[in-house]
Amino acid sequence: MIKGQKLNVKVNNSRKKQYITVASICLVLLIVIGGTYAYWTTTKVQEDKNVINTTCLKLIYENKTLAGNTTSPINLEKAYPISDAEGKSLTGYTFTLKNECDSYVSYNVNLESLKEVAEGSRINSDNIDTILNDGAVVGLTTYASIPSLIEGDKTYETRRLETGTLGPKNEGNDSIEYTLRMWIDKNTPDSEMSKSYKGKISIYGTVVAPENAVEKITKLANQPAAASTETTTQLAVDDTADQNIRYIGKDPANYVDIGNGVYQTDIYHGYNGTSKTDFVEYTSKEACNNGVDGQYNIGCTLIHKKGDPILWRIIGVMNNVEGGTKGSEKRLKIIREEGIGEIYWDEKCNEGIDETGECTGSNDSYNNWQNASLNKLLNDAYWNRDITKTANYGRDALEKQPTVYYQYYDFSNIGIKKISKNLFEEAKWYLGGLKSDESSTATATIYYSKEHADNVYSTNPTSTNAMVGLMYVSDYGYATSGGPNKDRTSCLEKELYNWNDSEYVDCKTNDWLWDSEYYQWTISPYVSNDSHAANVYDNGYVSPGDGVDNEYRVRPVLYLKSDVKIVSGDGTKTNPYKLTI
Repeated sequence: MIKGQKLNVKVNNSRKKQYITVASICLVLLIVIGGTYAYWTTTKVQEDKNVINTTCLKLIYENKTLAGNTTSPINLEKAYPISDAEGKSLTGYTFTLKNECDSYVSYNVNLESLKEVAEGSRINSDNIDTILNDGAVVGLTTYASIPSLIEGDKTYETRRLETGTLGPKNEGNDSIEYTLRMWIDKNTPDSEMSKSYKGKISIYGTVVAPENAVEKITKLANQPAAASTETTTQLAVDDTADQNIRYIGKDPANYVDIGNGVYQTDIYHGYNGTSKTDFVEYTSKEACNNGVDGQYNIGCTLIHKKGDPILWRIIGVMNNVEGGTKGSEKRLKIIREEGIGEIYWDEKCNEGIDETGECTGSNDSYNNWQNASLNKLLNDAYWNRDITKTANYGRDALEKQPTVYYQYYDFSNIGIKKISKNLFEEAKWYLGGLKSDESSTATATIYYSKEHADNVYSTNPTSTNAMVGLMYVSDYGYATSGGPNKDRTSCLEKELYNWNDSEYVDCKTNDWLWDSEYYQWTISPYVSNDSHAANVYDNGYVSPGDGVDNEYRVRPVLYLKSDVKIVSGDGTKTNPYKLTI
């Protein structure tokens, strides 16, 4: 524009006029081109705003108020050794966690041991017992040791007491109350006199994005072969009309931690004799080696370490599950990794039981699961984490006294914790079984059809609704992946009655529900009489009917609610799935 203005100067030289004319034309062309280019582009400015906010994370920690005052912290400075029963009756320290945000929050509850007490004056942590809410009595050193969350060098030990998940604010699962009781163990030596302990609760929270458990497992099963991983190859759809998704193989990644506590002692397995019979559990290697009445055992193996979580395993995604509040739906079915004892399927004493645990009258034993003593035991004492006196006596392996017979079972440490109960819902359990002439040809598919049919003895019920049950024979059959000599198809075509056949060893050894150490009870009654039920032998063979007055291993089975979510984990034993509702 500056040159254009200069070119407007009036001159008389004709040659200069020519230059001016050319320059003026160029100027016009530039103006035209510039104006034309303006029609090829446009500019708009967004009227609304793009906003990115970080996720809210706000946990509220509150002491419970009693009679207008907050509960006092625990102080053991003037305490003395007491029994577990006395410890459970202590008032305890009560606090509440609240989630104030719209996202799920996973949290840890920790106990920080403070250095305010000089090292030589501290009570040894091995001598301190605890109980959190309705959990088991647990020694302080049983809990996992983790780094301190308190800044500075103020602690000498931090133990993780509990993990859990809180739902979003105002959704009904956004808060939880805890009561911690601590005391000095009754076996504490005199050397601990005049010592003390001081500690604080610390909370660690992190935002998580849970995924519906049914949808997650279904998605894993439906991944294409090209994207297959070790986990997805451990899932298969069965050949039933329900098309259930099953975990298969020797050790699939189907472990679940429902927050039901930890093992309070080491657990060893041992055998009485070289034939590996009379398998029992012990709490130390020394006890295992000595065996019962000092009889030496072989094969003593550490199965669980003190402090290991009590885990469950996913049988699969079961379609068309009835008995819940939502009608027929898809739900995950889980089974306890370990049994809770060797117990009679049904054994009722008509009169009474003496102090030795023996029935003073006659016994009744029937295969009506609805009335079976084991069914009542599971859905009463076990479900309610209780101690019960019942005529269903048997060897309770978890009591670690395999030669003693009890008239009661103590599930106060291993039953279902109150905090875990909201994960589960009642379900319909089918009670069909096989007749004697059907057992020699029954495959997993045949068992499934008979279990779900009105195939019962006389007037026995065809189904019942309950919270807790046992696995079906078909669950065991469908859990195999087969092996190099007999693939899964071959195994599923083989009658379960003959899975102990040496040619079909791949079927049982690649089936995670098989246990080489136990006979395992199933929920399926025998149809040819009123006193037998099906069980899985330790050699892989399935019997359609053994006397219900036998003591076989019991592994409780539960159905999760359909809206339960997986918070974390990959399903391996070292990183099990953790759940929330």
